Formats: sequence, structure tokens, C-alpha cells
Amino acid sequence: MATSITDAKYKEVRTFLNGLSEQHYRYLEIQLAMATDARNVIERFNLTPEQFCEFLEIKTTEYKSYINGGFNYDIKKMALLKVAYKKL
Repeated sequence: MATSITDAKYKEVRTFLNGLSEQHYRYLEIQLAMATDARNVIERFNLTPEQFCEFLEIKTTEYKSYINGGFNYDIKKMALLKVAYKKL
């Protein structure tokens, strides 16, 4: 059973999502797609956080942010993720 804190967080997320403009929705969609792609690579190739960080040229302190969608992705990181997938 969900706690009242959890219920409040879900409401907060729903409110946030409902308030997004098309532009912000698209931005969020891209952010989450990058995180999903990262998680898929990690799972498919059974990578440790350290291995993943090495492939993506990120610090291990950035790992959680990267796989959760909170990372400031750039074109280089997008390309590195695709290259890592092909190399593995």
C-alpha cells in the first residue's frame, strides 16, 4: 500500500506532467529516451557502472544522473552511446 508521502509525490509528478508545454514535453521525452537507451545497453551487455562510465566518458559520480534522465546530454554523449552499443 502506498504511503501518503508516495501518493503526494505521484500527484506532484502528475501535476508537473500535465503542466508541460509541447516543447518541454519533447525535451523530457528525449531525456528519458537517452536514459532508457543507457539502461538497455547496461542490461543487454551486463555492464558495471564503471564499464559504462568508461564507454561514455563520464565520471562515476554522474552515472546515476545519466541512467535516470537527469544528465545534461549532448550530441557527443548520444554518439558515444550508439558507438558503445555497436562495439559491444
